[in-house]
Formats: sequence, structure tokens, C-alpha cells
Amino acid sequence: MNLSKIVQRQSGRLDLTLQKARYSLRRRFSHSDEQQILKQYIDELVPKDRPRTVVDIGAGNGVRWSNSYALVLEGWNALGIEADTHKYDLLSQVYRRFPNAKACHRRVQPDSIKTLLENFDVDKDFSVLCLDIDGNDYWILDAILSSFRPRLIVTEINEKIPPPIRFVVKYDPAFKLRHHFYGYSIAALADLCARHDYGILRLEYNNAFIAPRELAGERFIDASRAYEQGYRNRADREKRFSPNFDVDVLLSLSPEDGVEFLRQFYAKDEGNYYLGIKPEDIPNHTDVNTTLFPERSPQTSRIERPTVTFSSTRTQPCPICRIGAAPKTLGAATLGDETFFDLVECESCGTRYLSPLPSAEQLENFYEPQYYGSDWFKQRGLGSALAQLDLAKREPGNFLDVGCGLGFFIDGVRSHSKWRVFGVELTTAAVEFARAELGLEVSQGELSELEYPDAFFDYIQMHNVLEHVRDPMSLLKEARRILKPNGSLHLRVPNGIIDSRDLLKFFRDRGVPPFSKSGHLFFFPKRALLWMFAEASLEIAEAHTYGIRRGLATLGLWPRLKDWKRHYLAKPFGSNGANPQISLPREKSRPPFYYRYRMIRMNSRMLSGMREFGLDYQIVLTPK
Repeated sequence: MNLSKIVQRQSGRLDLTLQKARYSLRRRFSHSDEQQILKQYIDELVPKDRPRTVVDIGAGNGVRWSNSYALVLEGWNALGIEADTHKYDLLSQVYRRFPNAKACHRRVQPDSIKTLLENFDVDKDFSVLCLDIDGNDYWILDAILSSFRPRLIVTEINEKIPPPIRFVVKYDPAFKLRHHFYGYSIAALADLCARHDYGILRLEYNNAFIAPRELAGERFIDASRAYEQGYRNRADREKRFSPNFDVDVLLSLSPEDGVEFLRQFYAKDEGNYYLGIKPEDIPNHTDVNTTLFPERSPQTSRIERPTVTFSSTRTQPCPICRIGAAPKTLGAATLGDETFFDLVECESCGTRYLSPLPSAEQLENFYEPQYYGSDWFKQRGLGSALAQLDLAKREPGNFLDVGCGLGFFIDGVRSHSKWRVFGVELTTAAVEFARAELGLEVSQGELSELEYPDAFFDYIQMHNVLEHVRDPMSLLKEARRILKPNGSLHLRVPNGIIDSRDLLKFFRDRGVPPFSKSGHLFFFPKRALLWMFAEASLEIAEAHTYGIRRGLATLGLWPRLKDWKRHYLAKPFGSNGANPQISLPREKSRPPFYYRYRMIRMNSRMLSGMREFGLDYQIVLTPK
């Protein structure tokens, strides 16, 4: 096991220990008051003279925001089911000390949930079901209620959608959580309850409590009353569910207008959901037939199920290794506009990336004029320092800076050396500035489009560029083509595992896509980078790691800024192109030796090799 995995595992275990201690002190493990509400209904509906069993589907790590952990502590028989590998590892650790608790690593599906529960000897009328899988909840619950009759159920609903609007995400075995797009509405839950002779007891924000009608008598309330009491009229609703600000208008719209609003809001997912006002707008069962669910024939099902055809999506190959297997969805992110991207991981090479990749137009909008120039004097100073400390020792040749911005770095190189400098940049405003204001040879476009001669450059600099472009492999291969046999490619690239960790933590904590503030499209682990270099016929001459403290802070092994999350709040960069002019701040006065000192100091603080606990790598590559 490599160091990063060891650190990740130990960090996860430390977080788990702290969570158990914190939640134990406050005597509550659930997100809100679900734990206390469950206790009340258990006392009323679950006999004390029979075995008590809780099944938790989407159990997480077993502690944080858990509706079942308090029951596990009381010695209940427990089955915790979790699809995420990391969470399952922690869940197993939690359950290890409880002889009556079992952990299962499985992504549950409607066609197999009956067999799965039976294999764990779960009784037909077991005590409590907790269901929260952020996707196919409706279809899993429907399948369970076709074969089992739990005495009490707590299930997450999509609280954003008020009754009488019916909303259900279509069944998708590989469902990927998107912004506000998951699960089902409370009106759809009420219809499902009616079909299975269950009723709604209450709603606690986004968790509904339901029970069989024969057990709860006259305690049931309708969906509208549950929604008013449990979500809409809660005094702290806007504070607790602040990410819902962009759909809160639904609470003031008529049902018809609400349906139209949702159609527009979910335009990207058209065809992947059911939506309407009447119960018949939602099918009676999952989008599958008895061919896919052989264990449920029309003779054994309580309700005859219609045959509906799946809608499928084509799996795109990984942009790096080109393996066609479906990537694993880890979270989501945004580049600042209203478009949200899945943050996925290729299970072959380990590269994480935004999917689908942003278009060239979206990137052009992101890298607006205000993206450049804030540290222009620093760039010029560092270019001068490189010329004096490094290039002065070499025979003058051709120097290329890929992603040169406004060109101040290569302007500093040119001013303090005899090297001929070139630049490549994507954005029009930056290229025009470099040409007109600095008189530099800067070309606009992708490197592969510019058709430089073979073996033309002695020194190619590519600092923090590889993670920004749509086709990193093509960029590396083109750099190799135009590099002289004795030339060198100087690369700086983030350690993708560390670089993406805070994005994912923000998404898990806040439940909304974070702003990828640096515009990173790719997050490369060490093994993917090594494969890419070999594939491009490049070999490592030198490798160093820097950003050590920031890397350790991200892993929870070093103190970090308390307000780190503010950098990830979704917002457009600058003015989104409203100001097309380059605006430079006043130059800071520095002594002549200052940037040489800065460069020496930075290099001296780097660790040799590619250390997977650091934030960034600095690598020198040469042609094979």
C-alpha cells in the first residue's frame, strides 16, 4: 500500500474516532432529530418481546449523520449496506465491536435487494429500515415493500419539491448524484405508500417516517401537511438548507408553474425523470420488467408492473488512458457559471476529471481578462531570476512558455538572457496584450495547432498547464515532438489526489458543487503521470515535491485556515467577460536580488522525488 493510501486510511480513522466522540457527547448521531423521533415510534410500534433488527441502506461510515447507530449501540441486530469503498471500510471498523452488526459492501439494485436481505436472514417484518442512497431510493423502497413489511421506515426524500408535484428520478443502475437531481418528492412517496398500504407519520426536513397502516391507526397525515410542518414552515429552513436558494421559488409557484420550472431546471437531465401533478404521472414500478427482475413475476408481485424501456447513455472513454469502462462518480464541481460537471475517477489509471469536459467556449469565458495580471511584476521577476540562475549556464537557444498568460515571465527571460523566447496562450485578450504591449512572439491556440518545426525548442516550460487543457496527452506528445533531443521540458503539475480532496470534502459537507477556483479540469495521481510520460516518450530527469504544508493540511495532518471553504463557494470569476480590458495593479517595489532569493528559497524547500503527501510536483523531462 502506498503512502497516500496509508495516510488517507489513517486520516479517515482519526476522523471517525473524533466523530464518535463528538456525537456521543451530544448524544445524537443523526443529522437533525431523526434519532429521537425513531425512538418515539419504536416505543409505540415495535414490540419489545421480539427480535429487533435495523437495516441501514446507505449507511455511510456508520456514525456521521446515522439514523441507526444509536440502535446499534443498544445491541440491535443491524445490517449496514454501503457502496462507497472508503465509507464501507470505516463502517466495517465501527461494526467490528458489535457482535450483532454486519456490514455489507454492495450497490443495491431492485432486482437483487430481496435476495440480499434474505441472505442476511432479515425477517419479512423486520423492525426498522433506514434508506438514503441519493438516487434510486424510490425504486429500492418499492422493491423492498413488494417482499418485506418493515414496521418503521425512515427514508430521504427530495425536500425541494413541494406537493402535489410528483417527481421521481428514473431507475438507473449507475446513477450519478447531480445538483438537486436525485430521489423523489414527498407526493411521490405518498403514492408509493398508498400502493403498499403504508402511511406518512411525519417529515423531519428531508427525512420521511412511514409505517404500515395496520400498525399506526389514525396517526397518518397527508403529504401536504407533512411538508408544511416538516419543511416549508420550519423557522430555520433557509439556514439549514441554504443550498436550496436557487429552487426556493418552487414554494411560491402553482403546481403547474412548478412543473414547468422543474422541466427547465432539469433540462440537462431531460428524459431521466418522471414529473407531473397526478399519481398516474409516475409508473407503478421501476423502469424494468420481469425479464430483468426474474424473482418478481406477475404472480408473486402485489401489483402488476408495466414494461418500460430503459434510456441509456454511451460511456465515453477516459481522456487519458482511453479505457472505455464507466468512470466512478465522486462528486461535482462548477467553473463559476450555471453549468455543473461531475467529478469522476477513471478506475483504470486513477485520473480524476470533470465530465463532460468543458467546451472551448466555456474555458474562454473562464479565463477572462481579469484572470491575468494580478502578479505581473512577480512573473517578470521570476523570469529574470530563471535567466540569471539557470539559463545563463546554458548555450542560448529557443525558449517556449506554454500557457504564458500576458507574457511577463518570458519578457523577464528575454531581458536578462540571449535566448529567443516564444509563448503560447489560449485567450485573445492575453495574446493581444503580449504582442502589442510587450512585443513578444506569442501564438494563440492549442500547441498542437501551431505547427512548430520538429526538434525546435531547447527549453519548454509548462507550469500549471497540464491540468487546465482538454487533451493533456496530445499536449505532452506535441511538446515531445518539438523538443530537441538534448532539450528539456520543465513541468509543474498538482498532485491530483491532494488537489481534488478539498473539492470533494466541500461537496460532501455542503452538498453543492464547489467552485473549481483554479479552473482545473484534471487531477492526476502519481501513477497516471508516470504512465503519461512513458506514453509520450519522455523520461524523468529530475523530480521534486513542494507545497508540503498545504498537502499535509489537506490530509488533516497540519493546521489549516479556518475559512478554507470560502474559496470553493460557487461564483463566477471576475466579471465573466463584462470588462474586456487588461487591468494591471501597481508594481510592488522590490530590490534587484529579491526574486533570485525567492527562487532559491523555493527550490531549497522542495523534497526530492514525487511525494504523494505534497500538493505540487516540479518535474524535468527529457526525450527518450
